Amino acid sequence: SVVLEKETPKLQVTWPRNGEHVLLKGNKLEVSFRASNFPDGNVCATTAAMEGGTKFSCVNSTESRAEVVVSVNSTNEVTAVLVDNDGKVFEGEFGVSRSKFEVQEMGEAENDRLYAVGDRVPMDGNEEWCTDSENTMHVALISARTRDRYEEALTMIKSMLFHWGRAGTARDVIHFHLIVDEGARAFFGAEFVSKGLPRSCATFYDFESVCGKGTEDFLTAFGFSLSAHYSGKAGYCRLFLPPVIKADKFIAIES
Repeated sequence: SVVLEKETPKLQVTWPRNGEHVLLKGNKLEVSFRASNFPDGNVCATTAAMEGGTKFSCVNSTESRAEVVVSVNSTNEVTAVLVDNDGKVFEGEFGVSRSKFEVQEMGEAENDRLYAVGDRVPMDGNEEWCTDSENTMHVALISARTRDRYEEALTMIKSMLFHWGRAGTARDVIHFHLIVDEGARAFFGAEFVSKGLPRSCATFYDFESVCGKGTEDFLTAFGFSLSAHYSGKAGYCRLFLPPVIKADKFIAIES
């Protein structure tokens, strides 16, 4: 085994993780990384799709994100390296990190299935279920970034519905508050909301408006930096949900 010295510089690409499936509009992707013990340098990231003068996207090592260009509908690999302020690449084995992932373009088919932000949809067509009452159970779903996370969240919803169906009464109604990015709106619109679930309603919210702004304001107020964890801003979002959901209590699912 390798024993690391306490001050050894280290770098890790935290998102996209190996094997992730990213649904993307355009060809620019924000990658996340974690650099430690390298405070006076930079992290430079590149992909095979980046050429010429923009071959590397470099940010200060105290940051946690960099934007790269990717090839859509294909496998991509991002390589990130530690570079000192003189432009010299750190040669230690822990100064480079790679991640290989799939990028799928969000095409016309996905866009056709998008519900609009703010849409309030009775999932079986009965408008009555979108009028909240004391019998309404509220579920907030936060899902963003990759199809893997969307599918993970859908699995959790199915598990919850299985138990709700066994424990619920004929009067119960469930209201899903879907706080999702554009890719997730397409996914959940096609794979969940359009399936006609009885006695249920779905409302769509924009992920960046709810989680993005709230997270940035929170980090600025306390002087924090965004965590390099692969969940990104979604990991903070439950802090800002009560005034958005406007319910006395709700179940929160984050993926």
